[in-house]
Amino acid sequence: MFSVWQSKNQACFVLITEPANKEETGIYRRSGAEERFTGRLVPTNLTMRDIWVYANNHHPDNKSYGTPQTDGQGKVSYTWETYGESFKRIVKIAKASKVLFGLKKGDRVGVYGTNCADLARILGVCNVGAWISVSLYDAYGPKSAQFIMQDSEMQVVFCTPANFDAIVSIQKECPNLRYIVVFDKMTTIASSRDAKSELLKDISNQPAFQAETKEVLLPRISVDKNEDSGNGKADVYFLSDIEEFGIRFGSSLTGEDKYDWAENVELDSPTTDDLYSIIYTSGTTAQPKGAMLKHGTITLQLAAAYRNYLDTQPTDVHLSYLPLAHVLEYTLQVLCIYSGTSIAFYRGNPRTLTADAAVVKPTFFVGTPRVFERVRQAILSKVNDSPFYKKWIFNAAVSS
Repeated sequence: MFSVWQSKNQACFVLITEPANKEETGIYRRSGAEERFTGRLVPTNLTMRDIWVYANNHHPDNKSYGTPQTDGQGKVSYTWETYGESFKRIVKIAKASKVLFGLKKGDRVGVYGTNCADLARILGVCNVGAWISVSLYDAYGPKSAQFIMQDSEMQVVFCTPANFDAIVSIQKECPNLRYIVVFDKMTTIASSRDAKSELLKDISNQPAFQAETKEVLLPRISVDKNEDSGNGKADVYFLSDIEEFGIRFGSSLTGEDKYDWAENVELDSPTTDDLYSIIYTSGTTAQPKGAMLKHGTITLQLAAAYRNYLDTQPTDVHLSYLPLAHVLEYTLQVLCIYSGTSIAFYRGNPRTLTADAAVVKPTFFVGTPRVFERVRQAILSKVNDSPFYKKWIFNAAVSS
């Protein structure tokens, strides 16, 4: 396990500029960075799109995302994909999203749900497509989620099945929201009170995609935005269908592997000054407030974290627990993408976290005090149920 610590005799921050008056504070920098700011790890890695291209070029065979699976006996195992596979999937989804949803550079794209590989990939989709991701905490109630959707003016939201009904309940109040993409096929959509089944003909049987007429024939369901006035609908798609549709455009940024009959879809490139994300506060005491973060900021933050705290390696494994809607977990995952570190996702239930960790065997883990206390209690419970000699060995090891 990694440990992040600071010597008692070593100052964390150094005063660089004295305060101008008594009502102001001075300017501080972290110890070790008194003379200059941290530079990027790779000079050409200026944006999150560059980080993904770097991962695909330098460690495509490293394990990227691990998804938990539970068999009939309750045994947990993980299935993995590689960074090369993840990058290809991200590019296909990004190209399909641009064609289907008409996304332009700088458009806001919502991501709503518990940490999982699909959610992480959609953040990558926004990175390579030059769209601004807007992550919503899984714990958000309808009121906070509605405020963020309205405030950010998002046109598309990707969500887990568990969050679909919450979006349906508020989408009438979100006039900009035109598309909802669900991570996996659900049985609840057809029976949802506000949903109407409009299953269209599968595009896979068509010889070509008619870009001029926008004949998108994917399976989808339309949800009325405002039944009283009859104004518009939000179309619901499944992510698996979006990815399958993107195959025709190729899984490379250049499009050399696209189908001969398919159009060439070019994704816009972000710059260091472009926003990569708007991250909102939890909204527990007031309306959530959005922090606007730039591509250049996250790549510098990556370098600072790698040099000062976590020099992650390809052999390391990270167990993802903190919400990806929080900048700390997002930064950690960016660090993993850069270094080729594997990212495993917990099952979404804090009570199974220790069991998930036993399977994954993470080399580093970032959590909250309550999480670490739960781990501590689980360990002590097992120790207390052990024979006397095991208790003695454990206590001796801890106190040494």
